[in-house]
Parts: sequence; structure tokens; C-alpha cells
Amino acid sequence: MLMPIENSNSSFLAFIDEAGCEKGAHGKGGSEWFVLSAVVMRRDAAEQAFSVFDELREEFKKDKGWNIKFGNMQPKHKIYGSRLIARRPVRIASVIVHKNSISSSELQRDHYKLYFYVGKYLVERISWICRDYAHKCTTGDGTVHLIFSKRSKYPYEDFQEYLQKLKEGGNTYNSSTDWERIIPNQIDAIPHYLSHGCTLADFAASATALALEYTERKITDERPIRELRNVTYKPSSGLKFWPKSADDLLGDASIGIGHRLDWYKHYYK
Repeated sequence: MLMPIENSNSSFLAFIDEAGCEKGAHGKGGSEWFVLSAVVMRRDAAEQAFSVFDELREEFKKDKGWNIKFGNMQPKHKIYGSRLIARRPVRIASVIVHKNSISSSELQRDHYKLYFYVGKYLVERISWICRDYAHKCTTGDGTVHLIFSKRSKYPYEDFQEYLQKLKEGGNTYNSSTDWERIIPNQIDAIPHYLSHGCTLADFAASATALALEYTERKITDERPIRELRNVTYKPSSGLKFWPKSADDLLGDASIGIGHRLDWYKHYYK
């Protein structure tokens, strides 16, 4: 069973969302990239983090009914919203998947397994953030509550079991998670429109995808992700590219990444 947020004694909240279509074939009809992002905050700083939305509505003279979702916003709203997030007490981590570089046919076929595998890397980074900032907490037990932006029919209980397997397996599964921070059954899933935190995670994942995924006119926009640099956890590890590193992607001329990673080279590396 999923654990409701209010029943958790965690010190941290980590809101998780994704960008990029991982359904169907990884070719026609699908995105080239898949991004899984987390926005991590101390539980006692959540109100301060969520105040970004009041400020955003005020700046653009929108009422409380305005649907704040990255994909539906004008470019100026995306940039300014990312700038406001960068002033909040949060840290962002993302795993960035170049799907065309995946060599495993099993992960190509089974998107739940791909999601779990990518999720392992994201949970590692969430645990490192909590470890590094635990000294700032005034409440809780030092652990983190993982809150996913809910997708219909997604097996979150299975992901709990997967985390438990990683925890019990020690070095068997090549996990670098700080298990003092992660309780496998301390997971929740909330519809996006009911969670300010999931809206923040949507910004993080979508800003990353926007800087990488070509539009039909072969355009990308790096401006929002540049704004988020100062709250990205240790840029060299807080943004993990998989299955190839950013340097490997840049060095492989055959896949045509080119200038789409200029923002990473100049602002994150």
C-alpha cells in the first residue's frame, strides 16, 4: 500500500515527474528523449517553495484557476517560472535518457522496466541530496517521502518492491543509494493538478526535455533549464545522461546531438 504524505515522519519531500513519451516504438510517434526529474525540498520549507505559484500568478495577472503546467505555458512564463523556482530552497536532479542509444532489447520493449531502471538512478540522487542537506532539517527522521505525479495504471507498489530488492541486494544491483534516507514503502502518487510539488517536478523535467527534444521545425529552447542551474544538485552528477554520458553523446556524430548539448557544456559541466 502507498503511504499517505501526512503519515510520514520524513524530513524531506521529493516530487517526481517525467517528460517525453516512452510508449510505443522508440521511433515513429515517440520522443527521442525521456527525462525523469525530482524536485527535493525540506518538509519545513515546502510552503516557501510552493509560494512560487502565487508569485507567478501575480506577475502575469492570472487568477487561481490558471492551469500552471509547463507544456501549456507561453515561453516567457516558462522562463520566468524557472527563474522563480531557482530562488526557492529546493534541489533538482534528473536522469536523461537518449532512447535511441539503448542497446538492451528488453528495456526497449518493456517500458515499466525502463522506468524502474531509470528510477533507480534518480532515487540514488535524491538520497544524496537528503544526505548532504540533512543538517539543515529541523523536523523528521532524515528520510525522504517520494511523491510521484500519478499516472493511470502505473504499478507504484511494484516500484516499492523494486526499491526493497535493491536495498536488500547490497552491491548485487550496483546501487549507490544512501539507504539511511530511503524507505522503500514511503512512496505516494498524486494527480498533477492536486500537487504543487508535482507541478515543480513537471517544470524540471519539461525544461530539460525542451532543451533537447527537437520540435517539428528542428528547434530547441535552453532558456528555462539555464535558469534552473543554481538549484540543480551538483551539475556533474545531478544531471545523469543514460545509457551514454553527455561526453559520449557529444562525441558520437552519428546520432546528431550537436549543438543541443551546448547548454550543458557551458552551464552545467
